[in-house]
Amino acid sequence: MKSVFLPIALLFLHLSGFCQQTPFHGVVTVMNSLYEKGKVEYVPFATVEAQVEKIQPAVTGSDGQFKLVLIGVSEKTRFYFQVKKEGLDVVNIDQLEAVCGQKESAKIFMAKPQYIADFRSKVYNVGKTSAQKSLEKKQQQLLTDYAAEKAKSEQTQERIGQLESELATVFDQLTKVEKFANDLADKYQRINLDDASEQFREAFRLFQEGDLAGALTLLNKSFSHVAAILAERQRIEALKKEVAERDSLQQVRTEETMQELRLKADLHKAQNEWDSVEICYRVLLELDSLNLKNLWEVAGFFQLQNDIKSSLLYYNRALHVAKTLSDSAALLGNLCGLYSVNVLEEEAIDCFKKAFIIHNKLVDMDPNIHKLSLAILLNTLGNFVINDSTQAMLCYTKALSLVRDSIDKNFEDSLYLIAVILNDMGNLQNEFSNYGAAKVLQIESLEAIRVLLFIDSIKYTPDKAAHLNNLANTLGKNNEIDSARAYYEKVLTIQRALTENNPYAYLNHLATTLNNYGSLLAINFELMPAKVLYEEALSYRRQLAQINPRRFNQEAARTSIYLSNLYGDLLEETSDVSYQEEGLRLLDEAERYLSVYPSSEDVIIQYYAPIMIRRDYFKNWRKK
Repeated sequence: MKSVFLPIALLFLHLSGFCQQTPFHGVVTVMNSLYEKGKVEYVPFATVEAQVEKIQPAVTGSDGQFKLVLIGVSEKTRFYFQVKKEGLDVVNIDQLEAVCGQKESAKIFMAKPQYIADFRSKVYNVGKTSAQKSLEKKQQQLLTDYAAEKAKSEQTQERIGQLESELATVFDQLTKVEKFANDLADKYQRINLDDASEQFREAFRLFQEGDLAGALTLLNKSFSHVAAILAERQRIEALKKEVAERDSLQQVRTEETMQELRLKADLHKAQNEWDSVEICYRVLLELDSLNLKNLWEVAGFFQLQNDIKSSLLYYNRALHVAKTLSDSAALLGNLCGLYSVNVLEEEAIDCFKKAFIIHNKLVDMDPNIHKLSLAILLNTLGNFVINDSTQAMLCYTKALSLVRDSIDKNFEDSLYLIAVILNDMGNLQNEFSNYGAAKVLQIESLEAIRVLLFIDSIKYTPDKAAHLNNLANTLGKNNEIDSARAYYEKVLTIQRALTENNPYAYLNHLATTLNNYGSLLAINFELMPAKVLYEEALSYRRQLAQINPRRFNQEAARTSIYLSNLYGDLLEETSDVSYQEEGLRLLDEAERYLSVYPSSEDVIIQYYAPIMIRRDYFKNWRKK
C-alpha cells in the first residue's frame, strides 16, 4: 500500500456534524404556454441558486428540469432559492421556498415582465367593466323607480326612503369598483392556467371575454362535483382503514418471517450450506430491502465470502438507513476496516473522517460507553497507515490511552482491546524489521490474554492460540528458531483440540499455523518436515474450499503455491522428477481455485505472477 498522509491530529478534534448531501429537484416552464399554445414550453438554461452558503447553483436542461445538491443542510430545514433567466421573471414567487428533503419537485413558471403586466391589465379591465356595468344598470333601475315613486302620493314616502338608501349603497359600490378591479387583477395575474382544470380554463376564458354569465353557468357545474367528492372521501377513508389493518397484519407477518429466515440462515451456516445461506439472505432483501438488520447481516455474509464489492454495497445501504448515531458509528467502523484491508485509499480516508465525527459526538454524549469504540476506530486507522510508522504509532498510542482510561469501568473488554492494540503495535514493529521491539509488545499482549483466560478460558483460548502464533512468527523473523518452533508446537496443540470440537470454526486457523510453521522450517532448509506440514495444511484447505469455495479457494491456492515452491527446492536437492510433476500439478490446482474470483491487478500480482514464474522453472528444469 502506498504511504497515505492523513491529518490524524485533526481527527481527534471534536468536529461538527458531517455534511450530508440532499438533492432538490424542480422544473421551470413558461406561464400559460399550454393554455395559450396547446403545449407546455420549458425554460432551458435558467440559473437556480439556493440562498445557502457553499451550495453550487444548477442550470435547467432542455426539459426545464434542475437538481440542486444541498450540502450540510439538515432535513426539514426551510430554505429559499432563486430562478434567473434573462428577459423572464418568476411569476409564482411564493414557490421559491422549499424544505430540505421534500419529495415533491418544485414547479416554477416564468414570463416576460410585459406579459405579466398585460395579463394583469386584462383581468383588471374585465373585472372593472363587468362590475361597473352591473352596478350602473342597477343604479339606473333604482333611479327610474325613484322618479316613479316621487310622482305618487305622500303614502309612498317610505318606499322613496328605501330607494334613496339603495341608491346610496350602489353609489358607494361604484366608488369601490376601482379597488375591486385591482384586487381581482392582483389575485389572478400570476395564476398559471396550465395547472388548472379544463373547466376552470374555459370559465376563465369566458371571464376574460367579458361573458361573466357564461362563466358562472359553467362554474355552476362545480356543485355537482361536491357530492361525488364527499362520497369518494368516505370510500377512501374506509379503504384506508382496511389497508391500515391489513398493512399492520402484513408488517407483523413480515417481521416474524424475517426473524425465522435469519435463524434459518444461521442454521445453514452451522451446517456449512452456504448456497442456502445466500438464498435466505436474498429472500430477506426481497421482503424488506431497507431493513437495517437484513442489510447488516447480508453485508457481513458477503464480507465473510470475500465478495468485497457486494459487502461494501450492502454496508453502505445499511449506513443510509441507519437512524441512530451508534448504528452509524458501528457501520462506518466496519466500512473503514473493509476499505483499509482492500487498499481502497480514497474511500477509506473519507470513511474515517465521517466515522471520527460521529464517534466524537458519541464520546461527548457518554464517554464511559463510547470511548472503547473510538479506540477501536483509532486502532483500525493505525493499521491503515501502517506504512507511516509515526502516524500509525500516534493512532495506537491514543487508542491505548483511551482504553486504559476505561479499564476500571469495563475491565474485560478493555483488557482484550489492550491485547489487540499491543499485538498490532508489534505488527507495526515487524513491518519495519524491529523484531526485538515487536517481541516485547507481543509478549505483553499475550500476558493480557492470559489474565482473560482466568475470566473465561473457553472464550479466550482461541485468542491465546492466535497471539502465540503471532509471537512465533516474530521469533522466526528474529532468527530465534528454537523458540519459534516451541511456540508453534504449543499453538498446534491448542488448535488441534479446538478443531476436534468444532472443525469448521478452527480448521482454517490450524491450516494457517501449519503454513507458518512450514515456512519457518523451509527457510531453514528442513524441507521434509516442512513438506509434511504444508501437505497437512493443504488437505484442510481443500476440505474448506469444497465446502465454501468463495471464502476458502484463495487460501487453498496460496498453500498450493507454497507447497509447489517447496517441491521445487526438493527437486533441486534430490533431482527426483516426481517433484517436478507434482509441482506443476499443484500450480494447475492453484489456478483452478483462483478461477472463482474476478481477475484484478492484486490477484495477478499476488498469485498469477508467482505461478507463471514457478511453472517456467519446472518446465525448464533439467537434471544436472
